[in-house]
Amino acid sequence: MPSSWPQPAVLTNLLTSSSITHKDDDGKESNKYRVLALYKFVSPIIPMSSLPDLKSELDRLCRQHSARGTILLAEEGINGTICYPFKNKSKSKTIIVDSDKDDDKTATTTITKKENDAKNVNYDGSDYDDEKKEHNSEQSTDIVDDNDELLSFLQKKFDHSLRIRISVVDQSIFSRLKIRIKSEIVTMKKEGNKCRNSNNDTDGNDAGSDYTTIATTAHTCGPCCPTKEVGEYVSPREWNKLLLDPETVVVDTRNEYEIDVGTFQNSINPHTQSFVEFPDWIRANIIGNGEDDGKKKIAMFCTGGIRCEKATNVCLQLIPKTKNVSVYHLEGGILAYLDEFAEKRDESLFKGDCYVFDQRVAVTYGNKPSTIFREKCHACRHPLSCDDLKRDDYVQGLSCKYCFDQLSKKQQERFTQRQKQMELALKSGKQHIHDSKEQNIDHNKKTCIRR
Repeated sequence: MPSSWPQPAVLTNLLTSSSITHKDDDGKESNKYRVLALYKFVSPIIPMSSLPDLKSELDRLCRQHSARGTILLAEEGINGTICYPFKNKSKSKTIIVDSDKDDDKTATTTITKKENDAKNVNYDGSDYDDEKKEHNSEQSTDIVDDNDELLSFLQKKFDHSLRIRISVVDQSIFSRLKIRIKSEIVTMKKEGNKCRNSNNDTDGNDAGSDYTTIATTAHTCGPCCPTKEVGEYVSPREWNKLLLDPETVVVDTRNEYEIDVGTFQNSINPHTQSFVEFPDWIRANIIGNGEDDGKKKIAMFCTGGIRCEKATNVCLQLIPKTKNVSVYHLEGGILAYLDEFAEKRDESLFKGDCYVFDQRVAVTYGNKPSTIFREKCHACRHPLSCDDLKRDDYVQGLSCKYCFDQLSKKQQERFTQRQKQMELALKSGKQHIHDSKEQNIDHNKKTCIRR
């Protein structure tokens, strides 16, 4: 069973049990939750000795705001998604604006008055029009004035240059808070000719520090360093032009189980089970196999943009300098695209839904939960459609069509026991998966009063 498959979700009906009602300053109940996705690759790196203190500080503040989710910290930066009660009813938005700093082409920031004049460039080199600049200005007001203490703290810690995405949900989409120190914030396991024996994509496995040497090939790349060079960002508005461009090869950098849920028209599926396989796939199938012959552009995309930071960096290193090939990636990822085309779906070139690493399993246009994929197999963790749940080989908590003939007897026994524990917890009104450090929560009343 590939260890890169996503973490199992709790039972669908436990989503309601894990929802916490908070009271605002007026004593009124508020059920809206903000989902904050963020990342940044930093230069210079964060000293390893500083990471434990940063972790403790983030943990304390996140718990003060009843936040749940996962934040990964590493020398190379920060990556995470958290969900917490928030009174401001913001719409979904991806805050992605090119920095006006000439010495840091990859840095981005939330829009503030200082950066309102920063220039955004289409993939063909032309400037954004006045309407787009006005749109960015409107986003600026929303972000600056919404009094989000948690977001403000994170921005201050990272020089107000985080790439962030904000959306709103009706209930918490995570069961607990996890803040972990890792070797990488998105795992590629590549550092020169070394391969890190540590964490998987974003699944929360413990980080390791062992290294094993990998074989070199004709085309090699140095350490993956997105702060030095990445592909050119392409806005969701401009992305369709690349998808329909015969001179462009478009690559989905995500894993097989994610692509099964949905992907872009005309894109290539690398059939990878883990992001660590991607550099070798690029080397063998795009660079070394001549598939880029006659192609002047390579475009990549992922869920929210972070994997493309590393994927395009590796690609640029592997492309021979003698070749005139441009590399691009979708700014804000699929999620930003689905927001952009929420009101004009007839123009969209995305087929299916977008897999997400939380209890929603998948989302569609406008950050709405998928009506097709609403469950994950608790055994192999593969996303399942409504039709998959009706199959004879699906047994809740035990097996699905992807794993029913692959599980060992020991695994079957373990999953059976786990399913019994989850059902018992549900009957008693408790959460099977919960955060033991979460305070002031009455699980029977399902309330949390901020003191």
